[in-house]
Amino acid sequence: MSDLILNVLTFAGALGLFIYGMKVMSEGIQRAAGAPLRAFLHALTRRRIAGLFNGFFITSILQSSSAVTVLTVGLVNAGLLTVLESMAFVMGANIGTTVTGWIVSVLGFRVKLQVLSLPLIAIALPLLFVRGGKWSFYGQTLIGLALLFLGLQFLQGSFPDLSTQPALLEFLRKFSGLGFLSVLLYILAGALLTGVVQSSSALVAVVLVMSANGWLSFPHGAAMVLGANIGTTVTANLAAVVGNTYAKRSALFHFLFNVIGVLWMIPVLPWFLQGTDWLCRTAFLSTSAFLSADAVPLALSAFHTAFNTVNALLLLFFVPLLHRLLVVLLPVKSEELPVFKLAWLDTSVSTADLSLFEVQKAVGRMGKTAAGMMPALRHFFRTTDPDEQAEGLARLCDAEALTDRMEAEIMEFLEKMSVRELSREVSVRVSLYQRIGRELERIADVIYGIGRTLDKKNQDRIWFTPLQRERLSRLLELVEQSLQLMEKHLHLSEGESPTLAQARDIEDRIDEWRHFVREEHLANTQDEEYHIAAGLIFNQIITSLERVGDHAYNITVALSDPYHQTGN
Repeated sequence: MSDLILNVLTFAGALGLFIYGMKVMSEGIQRAAGAPLRAFLHALTRRRIAGLFNGFFITSILQSSSAVTVLTVGLVNAGLLTVLESMAFVMGANIGTTVTGWIVSVLGFRVKLQVLSLPLIAIALPLLFVRGGKWSFYGQTLIGLALLFLGLQFLQGSFPDLSTQPALLEFLRKFSGLGFLSVLLYILAGALLTGVVQSSSALVAVVLVMSANGWLSFPHGAAMVLGANIGTTVTANLAAVVGNTYAKRSALFHFLFNVIGVLWMIPVLPWFLQGTDWLCRTAFLSTSAFLSADAVPLALSAFHTAFNTVNALLLLFFVPLLHRLLVVLLPVKSEELPVFKLAWLDTSVSTADLSLFEVQKAVGRMGKTAAGMMPALRHFFRTTDPDEQAEGLARLCDAEALTDRMEAEIMEFLEKMSVRELSREVSVRVSLYQRIGRELERIADVIYGIGRTLDKKNQDRIWFTPLQRERLSRLLELVEQSLQLMEKHLHLSEGESPTLAQARDIEDRIDEWRHFVREEHLANTQDEEYHIAAGLIFNQIITSLERVGDHAYNITVALSDPYHQTGN
């Protein structure tokens, strides 16, 4: 009994070391990748094929489709990504999660891992203490890889030789001799175990080790891999429980996508395995996985990648149909609207670079909200209908309240990020988005303030002259151009630069027009028929509109040179 407990604890410790090594390695790569990683994330929403590729790339780094799909569900819940945009990304994540299997099968059973692990630690340790640059992140990556190798080595040693366990061998033979029912049972076991471990990559590694030790045949190992595909959807669906309907749809799609894939694979599994075995024997000059346990890990890795790739390519064409099915299965309640919520994602993001992507999307949405207040203000300024004016002021009030919530969420999120170990680039970006968040919140405050001023003017029955209205209308147009350009800059992809000259030109025109209008206004105050109260309000609005233009220009300048703006 004591030997059994010791074996179980040894297996659990080896699996824990493997998972921890995978986590440390992936976080190191993410931190070292920086801008390129965010560039791939930016392309996420462009096209289905781009989303598929980026899902594969990001998951290959994270080594966990669960983490990527939870991130995706979080973005959908926050309104930063639509369900339709997220679907191809989730498909690509399923392919990316197969990379771990190749690492295990190619290195884990062909190289003495302890021979690799200790030299890797020796190389990595000095790098961890290098200040500046990304050397410490490279060191972290190597440490994680070494721990992963050590965990895999201990996993291999934790499974006893079946030839010395006749009773266990006989049980496995009976369990595996149930034909089609055996396949279903192994699929169920793979799903349940993955749900418990919360990592399909770790479960696949265990399956590969079991197959190499003769515990699993090629078909039954493949069945457990299919089950792992279903089990890995548990994490995202649990995360979506506290989200809105759109988040639930994204998580449900991940589940349906994998279940549909398993359902069409079950009847063709024997032929698919034969094809995979032939491909491995041809490409790697190996023996048949049906005849030799040594060939099974490589064949299972090939099966895992082939199945997930074929499934993604097949279902990619049915994304619109699947989206309509999700709408039917999970209809949006009449009172439920996408609500901005960034802090909910805090526990789902493992590293600063992925967090930055969320913040960047959130800041872009905040900029769109602030810029969208200007057309509402222009309509409010031009209409004379009391009902339309009241409705316009209410829209401005709602938008201003939303930007306040956005700023609070973003600032809280950035403060939590600041306590982590950040690279200089990420630290600069954090400071940049803090400043932009404050500038956008001020823009919304000023525009709403102008709306309230106009509303009070109307209630007091104070009217502008036709000339004053014409001058204000021109200034409103210039400020709106400035905000539109600012919004465009907030949505630039990684590597693209703001058009600072264009922003400077609009800012100069705003200043020139403000100067001209102010000089004209001072001259008109000498006119006895000039309404003093209207003149004071007119001057106040001119000053406020210029402030809006200044804030918009400040954002463009900060984006064009974030290092200078943050004092770095």
